[in-house]
Amino acid sequence: MKRRDFLKTSFSTLALPLLSTLESCQSDGSLPFSGRVVGEDFHIGHLFRDGKLKIPQGLIEASYDRPVDASCIIIGGGCSGVAAGWRLHRSGVKDFILLEKGSQLGGNAQSSKGNQTEYSWGAHYIETPGPEARYLYPLYEDLGIILGYQEDGWPVINDAFTVRDTEVMLHTGKKWIPYRYPLSLANKEEQDVFQRFRRKMYEWYHRKGQDGKTAFTLPIQACSQDPSIRKLDQITMKTYLRSEGLKSSYLDWYVDMQCRDNYGTGFHEISAWVAVNYFATNFSDFDVKESEKHPVDIITWPEGNQYLVKGMSKNFSQENVRTSAFVVDVRNRDNHVLVTYYETKEKKFHTLKGKTAVFALPKFLLTRVCSESKNRSKLLSSFEYAPWLVANVHVKHPPGDKELSWDTIQYQPMNTKANGSLGYILSNYQDRRLRNKPSEPTVLTFYAPLLQSDIKKERLNLLKNGWDYWANQVLKDLSIMHPNITELIERLDIYKWGHAMIRPTPGFVWGKEREKMKEPIGRIFMAHCDVGGLPIFEQAAYSGFESAESILSLLDIHHKKLIR
Repeated sequence: MKRRDFLKTSFSTLALPLLSTLESCQSDGSLPFSGRVVGEDFHIGHLFRDGKLKIPQGLIEASYDRPVDASCIIIGGGCSGVAAGWRLHRSGVKDFILLEKGSQLGGNAQSSKGNQTEYSWGAHYIETPGPEARYLYPLYEDLGIILGYQEDGWPVINDAFTVRDTEVMLHTGKKWIPYRYPLSLANKEEQDVFQRFRRKMYEWYHRKGQDGKTAFTLPIQACSQDPSIRKLDQITMKTYLRSEGLKSSYLDWYVDMQCRDNYGTGFHEISAWVAVNYFATNFSDFDVKESEKHPVDIITWPEGNQYLVKGMSKNFSQENVRTSAFVVDVRNRDNHVLVTYYETKEKKFHTLKGKTAVFALPKFLLTRVCSESKNRSKLLSSFEYAPWLVANVHVKHPPGDKELSWDTIQYQPMNTKANGSLGYILSNYQDRRLRNKPSEPTVLTFYAPLLQSDIKKERLNLLKNGWDYWANQVLKDLSIMHPNITELIERLDIYKWGHAMIRPTPGFVWGKEREKMKEPIGRIFMAHCDVGGLPIFEQAAYSGFESAESILSLLDIHHKKLIR
């Protein structure tokens, strides 16, 4: 099972290193290595939220920055916003302006460089897109990901971007094994439960709804609308497993691990429809012949999905992108959209005028900046975002107590209090030099969705504690797998993601709240993973493309549709 679901650009603003946003080193000297807290400036957002950062009276209506009439203003430089820009640019609309509050595009697909490699701060891979995801094919061809197609249309993926074996190593407490499921610990009965689970997911993989559509696939908009299938969105994955008679502590851990990893939601909270969609689209390997005919590869890069972001934005001009732009007001006015932002470096407000806009930020921010959206406040009750901690650990060389692998995880019983992290990715695993010289310096990217208690409490805890606290937590977790890891670490940097991803709990994906939130407000169109349905690149791109195509139609610009 795979962990989901991220070229140099043509201008310097997109190449700014994330390290430019580092806070000063925070250490009490208790650890033998240094580090910093990296990440977005929560301070400016909280000032605006609390009414301490106010727009000067009359500014919005007084004057506009040039160009005075852009075709589109894209609010948010995450994957969805950049995808909207790529789609517009590809259709000949090149006078759009993309606003990003940070110094680097990508949202949770940002990256940095160091220790002889690039490394990710969030989203770090995609998978081979099936036939329902043809909207991605032109982009993937452009980025050299898809090299061609088999006779039946299945894409041929660039081998340089796929993960080779050994993909994963699991620490069971006794030994290392190259599987995600702890086979060596499970008895025959528990292994049989796992095989029954795999068989059930394979059945869902082949299932068709009454409307003739595939039950589960990506994008989710291509899935069957059959009520007998969609009813899974009303229960949790744990409830579904028990209804199928699937009960095993090891299966519970395995399913929970994958749900937390991909969607920031445990198996006792996540929509069964969402979880089954993930597993069903990943269990084609239950049939060896089918797996060989239609391989589903993990596609990744040292910098993660920042590769995709840079690829989509490589033809953007300097006029297309404004970084350090914190948006504070969005409104429709006389068949146009006015967007006011605060330039955090200059400490000045600016207002732009566009024919249309794409709001590609998390939707809990919409009601704070767009007065026309106040009637949508109640819809936000179903929009919950998971806080994450990501650490990049610079080491002298990969730990030598196990075989090299791309992904490294550990098994801990479900009742273990510390059962929170997802292990780490070896950033430059695909680098053949590392294979030949495993003593080379590298970076381990450590992931932990913070889900042990109430989400709001987890978020507050994330923000209030500094580098020492979190570095010790990361070290404690890594030491379970690698007792001597401390002597390898040269530095350890932390990224705090307060609202890393939307959590697809029961009723969210096919509920009326998401559908209503997705509707445009005048000429302001909605994009982002939250209205797209799932916090993965495939849905982010779909949402961005969809909003761009709506704008192209509104502006009466002829274009070949990618979204159908």
